[in-house]
Amino acid sequence: MFMYPESFVVKAKAIYPTWTDLHQHLNKNSKIVGQMLEESRGLALDEDMIISLFRNNKQEKILEAAKRAQAKRNIYNEWVEIVDTIADEQMARLGCDL
Repeated sequence: MFMYPESFVVKAKAIYPTWTDLHQHLNKNSKIVGQMLEESRGLALDEDMIISLFRNNKQEKILEAAKRAQAKRNIYNEWVEIVDTIADEQMARLGCDL
């Protein structure tokens, strides 16, 4: 049976603390988690907002947004690694060459 490692689930929930749909899919070990993570990654600031924050000496807000985007990208990349590892293990059990 497909299961996400507990450490992955904890990290994903910490990055998205209020996204209850994601939490439910993580708890169910649903494969749709990957699509959800992929669609939610990226920087949440557009160019106009970045310029405005710089002009108002609020660079720390840009840094915070960049760190959030980095964490989202990292958790998605971790999901890819988990799924690839599971697929490789299943193929190996079937005796398929990789």
